[in-house]
Amino acid sequence: SVRRPMTTTAARKDADRLHPTAMSAHMSLTLRILGRLFFRNVRFDAQAADVIRRAARKGSVVYVMRDRSLIDYLFFNWAFLGIGLPIARFSNGLGGVLLHPFRAIFRLLTGRGREEGRGLETAIEKGGDAMLFLRKPQTLTARDAELKSHYVLDLVRLQRKRERPILLVPQLLLWTRKPERYQK
Repeated sequence: SVRRPMTTTAARKDADRLHPTAMSAHMSLTLRILGRLFFRNVRFDAQAADVIRRAARKGSVVYVMRDRSLIDYLFFNWAFLGIGLPIARFSNGLGGVLLHPFRAIFRLLTGRGREEGRGLETAIEKGGDAMLFLRKPQTLTARDAELKSHYVLDLVRLQRKRERPILLVPQLLLWTRKPERYQK
């Protein structure tokens, strides 16, 4: 079966059932503003987008990033919505609650509409996609850079139980201190 990116109407109806760590299911005002301010000159490679689309047709996509990064997470949420790629229904270490519409935030805070069970497993079992961060960035106060490794083991266990493949898609952003200027 071929999955297609959610339309805005479908995304809004589905937003009530998002896991608290899910990416925003539609281009909210907050995400549009952040995108214009920080990402308008960032280009998402068309060939990479095609690879992700082909992977999404075959199975559940799990975007894998080396380091947990809020700015990368926000960029990918903005980019995936903008070019019609599947969004992560679960992510470890970060959450998009602040990007969800107010109604979804209310439902998440009150527990109504929250997906039950373990986030990664629930997202994948329902045919969704996910984003996994392999480690936290080291800081002066936090030396432990490892995130819980059980997520990879959970994916292996889930794959054994299902026919539809779980496809790991590495994601990497390289930020420069002085990016090229683009002419409009």
